[in-house]
Amino acid sequence: MTNDRPQSPRVSIGLPVRNGANYIAEALDSLLGQTFTDFEIIVSDNASTDATAEIVESYAGRDSRIRYVRQPENLGAARNYNCTVELARGEYFKWAAHDDLCAPTFLERCVEVLDQHPEVATCYARTRYIDADGNPLHTSNGGSFPAGSDPAERIRNLVAKEIESDDVFMSVFGLFRITALRNTGLIASFVASDQVFLLEMALEGEFFEIEEPLFVRRLHPLTSMRKNRRPHEQAEWFDPAVRQRIVLPMWGLWRQHNAVIARSNLDLRSRVGCYYRVMHRFIRKWDALAGEVKKGVCQVLGFK
Repeated sequence: MTNDRPQSPRVSIGLPVRNGANYIAEALDSLLGQTFTDFEIIVSDNASTDATAEIVESYAGRDSRIRYVRQPENLGAARNYNCTVELARGEYFKWAAHDDLCAPTFLERCVEVLDQHPEVATCYARTRYIDADGNPLHTSNGGSFPAGSDPAERIRNLVAKEIESDDVFMSVFGLFRITALRNTGLIASFVASDQVFLLEMALEGEFFEIEEPLFVRRLHPLTSMRKNRRPHEQAEWFDPAVRQRIVLPMWGLWRQHNAVIARSNLDLRSRVGCYYRVMHRFIRKWDALAGEVKKGVCQVLGFK
C-alpha cells in the first residue's frame, strides 16, 4: 500500500474491536467530531459475533474517512491492534478503543505538539475516567515528563511515572509519530505488552502530556482486564493461540522490560541505571510477584 502524502491523511486512527456493539457508535461519534479533520479511521473487526459490523458499515457509508476491515477469525488483541498500524497511511497514528472517548480538541492539540516539537515521539492528554453509563469517576493527576534527549533518562522518567500511578499507561492511546512507532515491536502477544511498547517508545523520543483531560477512559465490567481476571484468560485475550497452564504475567513483564534495555543502543552504564530503575519498580510489587509464584506452584501440584 502506498503512502502518497497528497492522498494520505495526516493522522491514522486504528480502532481494533471485537464484539463492541455496546459502545462503538459513541466512540466513532467522538472521533468524527474532532476539530482536526484530516484523518482516517481504520476499524479492524476481530471476527465479532454481535452487531459491530452493521454499526461500523453504517458509519462508513456516511463518512469516507472510515475504513472497515473484518478479520475472518479471532486473531487476538495483539495482532488486531498491530493490523491497524500495518494499514495506516498517516504521518501520525493513534489507537482508539471501542469503549473510550476523546474530547473534540484531542487530535488538534496533539498534532500541534508533534508539529512543533520534533523531539517528541508520543503526545497524550490527561485522562478523565467514566463508568459504564458515562458518569464521571475521577481525573488523572498528570504531571509532565521532564524534557530529556537522552534515551536512558527518558526510560528512567517513564518508569518513575509508572511507580507514581498507572495513569501513565493511558499514553498508549496518545498520538505517535508513525516512523517511531514502526521502530518498535508494537503490541506483543503477552499480558500487558503495551507497557513494554511504551518503554520502546521512550527510546524513540520524548513523551509530552497535555494537561487538559482530553482523553476519556470508560471503566465497566466488560473491559478486557475486568472480564478476563485470571492470568491465562488475559494471555488468551492477547493471543488465542496461547494455551499455557502456568502464566506469570508480572515476572514475564519484568523480563520483557529488561529485554528492551538489553537490545537497546545504550552504553553499559546507562543500561545498568535503567535495569536498576526497572528492578525498583517491580520489587515494589513483591506481593504480586510472590502471589504469582504461589499460584503457579499450586497449579503444578494440582491444587486450585
